[in-house]
Amino acid sequence: MHIEQATSTDLDAVVATLQEAAQWLQGDGRPLWSPADYSPERIGRDIEAGGYWVARSGPGSIAGV
Repeated sequence: MHIEQATSTDLDAVVATLQEAAQWLQGDGRPLWSPADYSPERIGRDIEAGGYWVARSGPGSIAGV
């Protein structure tokens, strides 16, 4: 596993991971984040600004954000 800065090609996976985590937290009674907070437009801007990193478990496979 290695960690690297997210790129625009990671956008869908980053958004899906963050939205899944937000839904899980809400379902567990801990609404720290809202899935609506993680729109592709917002995350895309953040990725371009260097705001996200991904952990890869293999080529093209994201294990975490």
